[in-house]
Amino acid sequence: MFAAVAMCLVDLAGLGDVVRVVVGNADESLRRLKQEGALEEKGVDMLFLDHVEELYDVDLKVAWEELGLLRKGALVVADNVLKPGAPRYREFVWGHEGLSTRVIKGLIIPGDAEVSNGWRKEEMVM
Repeated sequence: MFAAVAMCLVDLAGLGDVVRVVVGNADESLRRLKQEGALEEKGVDMLFLDHVEELYDVDLKVAWEELGLLRKGALVVADNVLKPGAPRYREFVWGHEGLSTRVIKGLIIPGDAEVSNGWRKEEMVM
């Protein structure tokens, strides 16, 4: 149902030729899209994680480490990392020397979103 609504909004915005709504698990979908050649070789500049918090770390690792999709200076935005919480994601991004991360207070729940930069601090593009 959410995908159908998203597709309607994409069409309404006139972006049907630019945006593709993909249904399925993020890690499997990313692998499939990469295999099909549907993901551009140059990579992505932003990854927004807002689904099942327990899968954030897995999906980030697949996108970044396994598939190499995140470009130098890519921005990773993860929602709800404090409440309800994504402890494995937070442990990964805070402990990884290749990432710069910070918490940004959300509008609904203070401290709700966490922003992680996908590459070494000296390589960040801000």
